[in-house]
Amino acid sequence: THVIKTYFSKKLHADFGAHYTSPIGFEGIIKSKKIWASRIDCLNDMSENSDIDNIYDLTLKEYIKKDGFFENFLGIKHENCFFDGSRNIIGGKKIQNPEIFVTSFSEDDDSLCMWNYYLKNSNYEGYSIHFNFDKMEGMANDTENNCVGYCIERYYMLYDEIEKKKLIEKLLDIILKHRNETIDIEKCKMEIQRFLTLLNPICKSQYFSHEKECRMIIVQNSAKRQFDLKYR
Repeated sequence: THVIKTYFSKKLHADFGAHYTSPIGFEGIIKSKKIWASRIDCLNDMSENSDIDNIYDLTLKEYIKKDGFFENFLGIKHENCFFDGSRNIIGGKKIQNPEIFVTSFSEDDDSLCMWNYYLKNSNYEGYSIHFNFDKMEGMANDTENNCVGYCIERYYMLYDEIEKKKLIEKLLDIILKHRNETIDIEKCKMEIQRFLTLLNPICKSQYFSHEKECRMIIVQNSAKRQFDLKYR
């Protein structure tokens, strides 16, 4: 928990983002005053929702070579849950089996890489719309009652494989430090899983780093839902 808290306290949270979209998408957003969110397991990155688990597996194998003790922590994956209020990591309420959706934005409001997604017949046919995250978040979150049944968090994405690996190493090094003491294996497993769960929604393959994505993470608490989800 200390490793995660330290990381999030240093990692700036996105204040605004540019949403790139087609002319049809732009018209739909302006007319409806709504923006679509995609389910986290239906995004363009096939490794989405498993990236941090894969990095953990690779890092753990290195530690096992040094000390077989770490075999105790094989097979741990992020949990299908979300910690409401995770920007204030400690004390976040755990939402079990949530429906997690994301709306993607970019830190760069004039990115050639992003414009290229909307290149048709040698013409750029797209729009970059600025969104103020504070206002969007304030419209949705009810921190006391969560009365609308969902919460919104916003983050810059973590792409760097080395940085991800270092975060995991810090956690495993803490366990290694107490290796010769009386250590609760099951408690360690729970902490590792919590660690992976907190990082999972903001980790993405380095091959998408050119997008400079910052995202709004919308977590639907189905137990408190007061409206039906609409799909297209």
